[in-house]
Amino acid sequence: MKSNDFKKIIMFGLIEMAFTVVCHRCGEILYEGKDMISLYRLRAKCNGRCPVCEKQLSISPLSIKLREIK
Repeated sequence: MKSNDFKKIIMFGLIEMAFTVVCHRCGEILYEGKDMISLYRLRAKCNGRCPVCEKQLSISPLSIKLREIK
């Protein structure tokens, strides 16, 4: 399933979701918004490292949490 397909499923559902990407080490918010972002693109944007703690960013999420936009 492509990320765009996942986004369409969420939009047709009853709840609207927000996407937040945080550094696993320091908790710095690297991305927050209604649109999904490719982890490849985010990693490139941050030069491969967290701007706060300099931990190397992975392209595989370590955890996924969903929250409803109220």
